[in-house]
Amino acid sequence: MHCSNCGTALATGTSFCANCGTPATPSAPPAAPQYAPQPVPASNYAYSQQPTAPTEGLAIASLIVSLATLLFTGGIFSFVGAILGHIALSNIKKTGKGGRGMAIAGIAIGWSVTAFWIIAAVIIFGVAAGSYNFYNNY
Repeated sequence: MHCSNCGTALATGTSFCANCGTPATPSAPPAAPQYAPQPVPASNYAYSQQPTAPTEGLAIASLIVSLATLLFTGGIFSFVGAILGHIALSNIKKTGKGGRGMAIAGIAIGWSVTAFWIIAAVIIFGVAAGSYNFYNNY
């Protein structure tokens, strides 16, 4: 082993160079041999995505109509989306197509908004009828 600073030969087991005082550094252990990566054998199996059933068009229409009527008309015609959702669910059961979740969402939105409008109408007409006084009509 030699000194890394001055090149003087160092005796085995010494910690410092006797000539320049530089600490002796032990030689690094030999590096692990590098191996080439092994090729991956070809597989007989093809990786592919499972085919999905096509989505029922009425299910998409149900959800869009329910949301669109809620946004643009305040939900007065949301029952149309609910009816489309019921027809879509029937078609999905017959054909096995996808879109069941969209149909159910269209039904839920459509009927809940329709129920809101029916309750609001009953309350409004109830208040209006209660405020009319038949006997003091002047």
